[in-house]
Amino acid sequence: MPVYLDKNTKKYYFKCYYTDWQGEKHQAKRRGFALAREAKAAEREFLAQYATNPNYTFQDVYEKYINDCSARLRKTTVTNKQSFFEHAILPFFHAMKISEINPVHVRRWQNDILMHYAPTSQRIIHGNLSALFNFAIKFYGLKNNPARIAGSIGTLKAHRAKFWTVEQFNLAMKFTTPAAKAAFTLLFYSGLRVGELLALTIQDYNPAAKTINVSKSLSTIGSAQYIGPTKNSQSTRIVSIPASVCALIDEYLKLLYEPEAEEPLFMYFSKPTLLKQLKAAAEKAGLEKIRLHDLRHSHASLLINLGINILAISRRLGHDDIKTTLNIYGHLYHTTNEEIAAKIENLITSNN
Repeated sequence: MPVYLDKNTKKYYFKCYYTDWQGEKHQAKRRGFALAREAKAAEREFLAQYATNPNYTFQDVYEKYINDCSARLRKTTVTNKQSFFEHAILPFFHAMKISEINPVHVRRWQNDILMHYAPTSQRIIHGNLSALFNFAIKFYGLKNNPARIAGSIGTLKAHRAKFWTVEQFNLAMKFTTPAAKAAFTLLFYSGLRVGELLALTIQDYNPAAKTINVSKSLSTIGSAQYIGPTKNSQSTRIVSIPASVCALIDEYLKLLYEPEAEEPLFMYFSKPTLLKQLKAAAEKAGLEKIRLHDLRHSHASLLINLGINILAISRRLGHDDIKTTLNIYGHLYHTTNEEIAAKIENLITSNN
């Protein structure tokens, strides 16, 4: 397109039309070029940048991204995303044009995140930022992902989780109520998440088959609680439990007054009340205090020590893939190259 000479200023300018990422046409004008070729070069650069790139702010794309996530993800997942964005991402990026954010901006933001968040949180926060850029690339014409170019931060692995052995668990259970003991025992010997446990109804427990049907999860958002889907498709599962655990649950059910099948299995408990009782039991038993989720870790540790296949453990825990299981519990597999060689040697010797 032609460039023009401003007769008053004796400077050149360009005027052009372009179609934005939404298909809408706009006119752009830039002034103040000493030479016609400079104005022409600036026009080409402008069209290369803005005719194919989105020109909305980071805040705009965040709102579009969250709306899309709300239609596709669990409510708790969306709430967690919103929290990460509002506290750690939006304060830095919200007013910037998304097409103008580059890896240098991301690195500056990362330096602040590195000072204020733990390594696992750093990784999650950065992953959320990168996911938003990928969303803009896929649906709104953004050319590249500056977060990916800048490189990730943090780590997938947290500090090693705390575990109780069977002996420690049995000791702690001497200092709690029969109802709480039933809940804790089911967590310890099934590997259920706490939300899955609290969402169970009485009909989810099948004493004849010795199984628990995990099909939902209880979540807390603010002060409200609601029953929703499990964490992922693999988390919807049937979990077999030992006969002795069934016997304990049966004894607990006798304490309830004519319970209905659709009522919660552990109707008098919430996560805070369970945690309070677990900490009290640990203190009375002289044990290190652990979180409720550490009973799930303890179950995984127990299975590994029993020599259970990692794929079977992953399925029992309801992980979305085996990589998740290995990332969390891989360090518990202590088999060394020397032990492997010794086992093979024993096999050779026994067959000869």
